Parts: sequence; C-alpha cells; structure tokens
Amino acid sequence: MILNETIFRAYDIRGKADMAFDAEGFYVLGKAIITYVKKTEEPKSQRTKVFVSGDGRLSMPDLYGALIKGLEDEGCLVTRGGMLTTPLNYFAFHEGDFDLGLQISASHNPWHDNGLKLTGRRGAICGDQIQEIKEIAYQLMEDNSIKYQGLSIKGMVLDAAGYADRYIAKLKSVVGDQAPKKIVLDSGNAIPGSFYPEVLRSFGHEIIELYCDLDARFPNHQPDPEEAENVRFCQGKVLETGADFGLSFDGDGDRVGVVLRDGTLLNADKILYVLAADMLSRNPGEKVVVDAMSSDTLASKIRGIGGTVIRSKTGHSFIEEAMEHHHALLGGEQSGHFMFGENFYGHDDAALASLRFLGAVESDPTLIKDVTINWPKMREYAEKFVVDDTQKFQIMENYVAIMKKKFPEADTIDGIRISFGDDEWAIVRPSNTSPKISVRIEGVSEASLEAKKEVLVGALQELIRL
Repeated sequence: MILNETIFRAYDIRGKADMAFDAEGFYVLGKAIITYVKKTEEPKSQRTKVFVSGDGRLSMPDLYGALIKGLEDEGCLVTRGGMLTTPLNYFAFHEGDFDLGLQISASHNPWHDNGLKLTGRRGAICGDQIQEIKEIAYQLMEDNSIKYQGLSIKGMVLDAAGYADRYIAKLKSVVGDQAPKKIVLDSGNAIPGSFYPEVLRSFGHEIIELYCDLDARFPNHQPDPEEAENVRFCQGKVLETGADFGLSFDGDGDRVGVVLRDGTLLNADKILYVLAADMLSRNPGEKVVVDAMSSDTLASKIRGIGGTVIRSKTGHSFIEEAMEHHHALLGGEQSGHFMFGENFYGHDDAALASLRFLGAVESDPTLIKDVTINWPKMREYAEKFVVDDTQKFQIMENYVAIMKKKFPEADTIDGIRISFGDDEWAIVRPSNTSPKISVRIEGVSEASLEAKKEVLVGALQELIRL
C-alpha cells in the first residue's frame, strides 16, 4: 500500500501514480474522504451521494475502481461518471445534487502523474481539509484488517447518462447565440478533445480539431496552455487555416489559452480582462477576483473600466472561496483558470471561458485592440525553478524573511508579492501542484527588469544552492 504524504497538496491530491500512491492507497483514500465528509459536510441523506469520474489517464482504471470500492464499502451511493472533463464533473455534482464530487486527474501534469480533486457542498475541499483527510487515511492504514481485494471496471455501467447534453444546454442558456467562427481546437490528446469540439459546434462554430484523439501519453505536446511552447502548434494551425481564433486546453479541460487570427497568444491577464469587460458591461461596478500571480497592469485596467478588484492566493479553490466570500461574479488566475459566478456555479470551466471570450469580442471588437496594441508594453520575466517538494516551503520561508527586510510593505498572502509603482511588480511563490518555485517580474524597461531580477532571482538561487 502506497500513500506518500507529499501527494496531499494545498488544493488537491496529486503525484506520480504507482510511486507516490497506488490502487490500494486510493481505496483507503475513498474510505478516509467519506469519514471526513460525514463528520464535517453533513450529507443530505443517510447514504452519501458521490459522483466519481476521471480525465482518462493511463492509471485511471485501477484508481477509479479502487476509489469506488472504498466509497461503496463505507455505504456511499456512487454514480460512475467515467471519463469526463473536470468542469463536467463539477456540473454533474451541482445538477445531480450530490454530497461529494471526485475527479481523478492530474490536470496538466506529465502523463505518469495522477491525483484527485474534491468538491463538497461547501465548495472545494482543500487546504487544511486535505491535511485532515491525510491524517484519517494514515490512521486507517495502521488498521491491518483493511484489505483491498480489487474491483475491475470492465463492464461497469456508465450511470451518468445525460449530463453531457444537459451541460451543453446549460452553456447555451448562459451564453446565448453566437455568430459562427472558424476555430482551431487543440486538446493536446487529452480529455477535452472528447467533449469540447461538440460543445463549440453546438454554437454553430466551424471546428478544426488538433490533437483531439485521446492518447494519455500526450505524444505531441504537454496539455498545458500556460507554457507558450505547448501552444505553438495551435498558433501554426491558426495561421495555416486562416482561422478566426485558436483555443488550447489543458489536460482536464478547466484551463484555456487563446490564439488570435494573426497567431498572437494572449496570456491569462488579457483573457481575464476581456472576460471582465464583458461581465462588467452587464454588471457595472461588480467584483473580479484575481490571483497573486496576476499583474498590476491587469488590476489597473479592470479598475479603469469600473470593476472592483479582489486579490486572492493562487489556486482555483482559493479563488472560488474568495468569490463566494465577496459575492464576486468572476475570477481568474495566471495559469488560465477562469471562474464564473454569473448565472453559473462559481467554478472554473474552460469551455464556458472560451464561449464567453468569443461572445465578448463579437459584441465589442475593440476589446482585441485593448489587449494588443493598447496594452502597456511591460518587460516581463517568468521562470519556474525546480525545487524538491520536501525543501521548497522551507526555502520560501527563508526567502520571505530576507525580502521582507528589503521590502517591508510586500504582501505575503501567497509567497511574497512586491508592488514597485507604475504597474511594476514581482512575485515569488511555491507551487502547490509541483516541485517548483515560480517567479514573475514586470518592469517598464529592460534596465528596470534586470535590476529587479538581480535582487529577487539572485537571492532565490543562492538559497536553492545551499
């Protein structure tokens, strides 16, 4: 039985399958999760209703069966969703009035990884809640009577029928009609390719599929639109076909990158600005939650069109929590997660983000200029330093202590974030999903950027080398 403590992260459970955890570990996880939920979430009925699905990774069959077995051995009523995108899992959770939603996924991580995203009646189960589940799991592992006998999913009946059609109907009710557009859709051989072409076609768009066949080894590129290297295939196809837009999705379908007709890749700041402008056109003065990694330029631009900006820790669960607390209608983060509270459930959904973006630029074509020629020309540095998971938080603690002496006004809500004025800013923070420390810096000139890099990156590299 394998259940390494490093898999219990800030907003999900994630690690290398068969090395950080195995099927027997997932069986115990199922039992631990339900023990926690029964204690804290107050299920509506005596038999806790659970919706379980996954994003089709190679390790999913064994983990799926083990997780379901653990849940059912604790008396749960499990609905098997099969292979779905994460947003479809969220949708089924809300529409089906479940007590718990579980998605087996490692999002954009390499093919050999897998994990689990958890949704309860009070929102995403994350942070200290995941640590409590870890403690329960370890207590169960000490009980030698717990044995996982195995559960084959061969021949399992998919009893989530109808949710995909209802999902499309919901999107249509939220977004409305759109003028047909020619769109390249790149799913990176991940699960979005099994659903999102149909979603976009249902709105009348012409879809050019790129790597939409499911191959969980991701042979063409990593399904991670945050990295420009992964989107170049989509950019090339847009230019080759004369498409109006390109959409590049991540491994489980909750993040998206956008490519314009001329091949320009919009970063998440610019996509969120378009979504904010669209939302504010219907809801003047409303709140938008942005994460710590989002730029000062974005915050200034949203305030400039009448929006109220709330800054949150990075991570979809933290943003969703902030949206609920502040009654915000929109949220987003630099990685490409966009959350919708306007006539929706408050969670991230890349298909809805795509449709909202297309509708926004159709209603107001000047938004394209706003995020291209009219966007301030800042110089940017972004890097992710590989640091062992067992060391990164201690390194960050030491780094923050050093930097607070230099920049006492810095924000430490998530790592350390420094605003220098004139929309110049920097952040250094530990990743909660991988063994990395992320750095992002923006300056008004190359000289200003280099000066900030010398101070901020130099100190970090010294600590990493120790």
